[in-house]
Amino acid sequence: MSSNPIKVAIVDDEQDILEMIEKFLKRGGNFEVTSFTNPLNALSTISDRYDVVLLDIMMPQMNGLDVLKELRAKY
Repeated sequence: MSSNPIKVAIVDDEQDILEMIEKFLKRGGNFEVTSFTNPLNALSTISDRYDVVLLDIMMPQMNGLDVLKELRAKY
């Protein structure tokens, strides 16, 4: 019997970082990972179905703390 995967959203403007974290999570456990390079796209897509959201703090379009504030206000 397998448990439901932990749903993780990763937001980082650096593709290499996204790929590294995604590979690490998928190798290490039961994770379903969605990656975003643009925080504005992430905000329009991320819903309350995610268990964890990993945010980069310094991004050109919007910083991670502002993304967090918007997600907390939404959910």
